[in-house]
Amino acid sequence: MNRTFAAMLLAVTLAVPAMAQTYVFPGKDVPATCTDCLGKNAAGMPNKGLPTWPYTAPFVRHAGRYVDSTTTGNIQNWGIRTVRAGAIRVNPVTNRLYIALGEAVGGYALDAFFDTTLANPLLDVSALPLGKQPGGRWPLELVAQPDSLFYAESPLSHWAWQLLDAQRVLTDFDTDDRGLVYVGTYSFGWGIERDDSPLTLVPMGFVAQVESTPHFVNTVISLKTGGRYYAVVSQNAFSAGKNTLYDVTQIPLPATGPVRVSSRPVTSRRVVLNPIWLRSNSGIVAWAKYDAGERLAILDTAGHIRIFDYSKFVTNFGPRAELAPSSATKAFADLAFDESGTLWIAEGPAPRYASVPTQNVLYRVRDNGTSYTKDAIDVYGGAFAPMKISAGAGYVVVAGKAPDENNVVGSDIRLVNVAGATPTLVPTGDFIRRFYHTAPAGFADPGNFVDTWAVQLLRHGPSTYLLYSAGGLGDVFELQSAH
Repeated sequence: MNRTFAAMLLAVTLAVPAMAQTYVFPGKDVPATCTDCLGKNAAGMPNKGLPTWPYTAPFVRHAGRYVDSTTTGNIQNWGIRTVRAGAIRVNPVTNRLYIALGEAVGGYALDAFFDTTLANPLLDVSALPLGKQPGGRWPLELVAQPDSLFYAESPLSHWAWQLLDAQRVLTDFDTDDRGLVYVGTYSFGWGIERDDSPLTLVPMGFVAQVESTPHFVNTVISLKTGGRYYAVVSQNAFSAGKNTLYDVTQIPLPATGPVRVSSRPVTSRRVVLNPIWLRSNSGIVAWAKYDAGERLAILDTAGHIRIFDYSKFVTNFGPRAELAPSSATKAFADLAFDESGTLWIAEGPAPRYASVPTQNVLYRVRDNGTSYTKDAIDVYGGAFAPMKISAGAGYVVVAGKAPDENNVVGSDIRLVNVAGATPTLVPTGDFIRRFYHTAPAGFADPGNFVDTWAVQLLRHGPSTYLLYSAGGLGDVFELQSAH
């Protein structure tokens, strides 16, 4: 990107005034009052003047907010589609934290995010480097100021796109150690962006867009092995799972774009060696990576989890291990590696993401060098239907559905301390449920646009953080250290 243009763009966008949050920050130990909150709670009472449910230990403090769009409906094609707090990726090698801001991807300097970025006032989305002004709603959504931004439908993206009657456009994204961001979309293919500008509030730099793919792009994964870089894009329909591997080592790319290596399922001699993997289970529904050990774990379109060496995955050879759900009534919901390479798996009721909680266990899968050990850990403390999982800093957090004391099912989390020999459930006082999702009578409720989109555990310096993407709200909490 031209640096002079970027500096001019920065000056213009910084002229847009910062705004306060529209939904109150949560209070510690005592309720915070919704002094200026808009909207109504579940009982139809105006939120203004009502208390909100407070947090207690193990939450140490509310570190800040990165999205507030609780008062914004679903808007299309008015500068930017509604910004909701979504998926989160962390790249410590490039000092970057990436957050899905609705259908955009925002890049944040990791070393400044918790101490500086979150301490600053939120900006309304007219401050984002979009090349056009958002409209069609008021008040505008608020976001923590990103250093970089990719939005496919921006004229600054240099992507080819067309008007689309859909709320969701972004499907997945990943990053590599070169400062490249790999992005998938529902209708515009997939592409690569460069995120290495020292400036803030600038669009990511265009590298490539692949409009024509052998299948839909639901997931995008970046892999590095043997000194080469690859992009894996996948369609995750259970009836028609596919994935395609591209070599993206050469940057700038060849004039023809990323080099397609293979598409799966395929017809070749290797099908004889690995018929189960290559014939029917090639779609990737969910994935997790452990770069230090070059391990890729995927939930495939057969409902199994398979663990691969990066090198074996890119050469079409089979997995190191294959795991199936414990019974026909169970399904794997999500998976995550921690910093040591231990894989954590959330199993729940079938079909995947079923909202009726049942008795379920958390799985810990450890690599012994030549084999894997899988432990079933009964730690949820009752019926719970997992949806999303993250692991790190001595904790595992699982977001899902659980019944309350009145048997009303709502969204909540289960926080598990795994720092010791025996994983233990850490009580959270139902804070996530009561502040974000199902407020008790007489308390404020952030409304219909708040739901669980992602959770992320992250240790930064001496502190442990939980990022909670709840669509209309995206918040960061510091946690007590796990011991």
